[in-house]
Amino acid sequence: MRARPDGEYRWIAHARDHFTRFSWTRPLKTKEANNVAGFLLEIFMMFGAPRILHSDNGKEFVAQIIKDLIALYPKTVIINGRPRHPQSQGLVEKGNDILETKLSAWLEDSKRDDWSFGLPMVTCQYFFFTYTKHIMYGILPIILNNQRGNEHTSVYSNQKNAL
Repeated sequence: MRARPDGEYRWIAHARDHFTRFSWTRPLKTKEANNVAGFLLEIFMMFGAPRILHSDNGKEFVAQIIKDLIALYPKTVIINGRPRHPQSQGLVEKGNDILETKLSAWLEDSKRDDWSFGLPMVTCQYFFFTYTKHIMYGILPIILNNQRGNEHTSVYSNQKNAL
């Protein structure tokens, strides 16, 4: 997701777990594949790799380094959505809209312009604790995500959109 410049940061990487609605974000200086791969690797190392990695068709997601990362996890399959078709990325698109709104509000309320500083706080506050409880289980995403084992059955979506 493209953001207004904040020092050397220009992009926001946003990954969501389709099952729990748990989100991870990170400010990025560029949206090069190696930065995206590093972001995904951290998630995989902490929470386990998903069975399905769903992404848009951006060059940062179809690059060889992403294919090499997925090769490390033989049970993970990557599925690329249709190019320039945000409807195939609904969950992350909605998450990106919410993230943009909440981050803009945080910037205005705090009278700051360094969104990279506020990004972890906004992600934590909204997506971990105050986001709508899971429709089936009635549990917040952070609790549901932490109660699962390493064998994920959910889908991570990763996308960057112009702000």
